[in-house]
Amino acid sequence: MRYTCTYVEDSFQADWIDEARRAKDFGKPDRTERYTNDAAGGRADLIFGKAFSAGVGSKDPVRVRSRFDGPGRLTIWATKPHPAKDLDLQAAGRRTLADLGTMMSSRRSSGEGSCSLTSANPLPPVYLGTLDDT
Repeated sequence: MRYTCTYVEDSFQADWIDEARRAKDFGKPDRTERYTNDAAGGRADLIFGKAFSAGVGSKDPVRVRSRFDGPGRLTIWATKPHPAKDLDLQAAGRRTLADLGTMMSSRRSSGEGSCSLTSANPLPPVYLGTLDDT
């Protein structure tokens, strides 16, 4: 799944990006990784883990990649590699939209951020040397 997001200046997401971009390796995978989640970070991981039944310690965690696309813009990809047969992936994806919208919206004013959801190719495992099972 692919989320195209816009965020406002005084949102959690804006604060996260401002802090994360200070790192010299922001958005650059290290030599053992295929991609990073630097742009969205920990809160997005929690949102996806909850929606896709893949929380901390899951044997089948959600793969999340994010990219900073410029001021106020962010793209996030999420893949559940081996979903349970009864997990409706589209419904789970839609459940994340409200929480992601909160992350993108102002914490002090009525400014609202948002994300839209489209389908995308599955992400491979983040670490190199891992079997690409998607």
